[in-house]
Amino acid sequence: MAIIKSKTISATGYSKGAMEFYHVLNNDGVWVVRYSQSYQFTDGIGLPVPGLQNKYAITGEISDADLQRLLPDVWNALAFLYGWFDGEIRRQEGIQ
Repeated sequence: MAIIKSKTISATGYSKGAMEFYHVLNNDGVWVVRYSQSYQFTDGIGLPVPGLQNKYAITGEISDADLQRLLPDVWNALAFLYGWFDGEIRRQEGIQ
């Protein structure tokens, strides 16, 4: 005798992991920004809800030229943060 049993699960939100950006010189000599943002569906109290997601991250890359042209505010923010983090690393490590 066949038995059919089912259970409905629902997510009410999602949590996100760290945003990651990498400035990379490709083999073809073009500078690109590679990006990634992980995420996971959650229930009403923030616990993971497995089995609903199609994927677990947004990933991609965009050339420097396209990023500057299409999203200049993002380019400027990333350039600022790159410089700020560089300064913080140097300060923290006591280097010039």
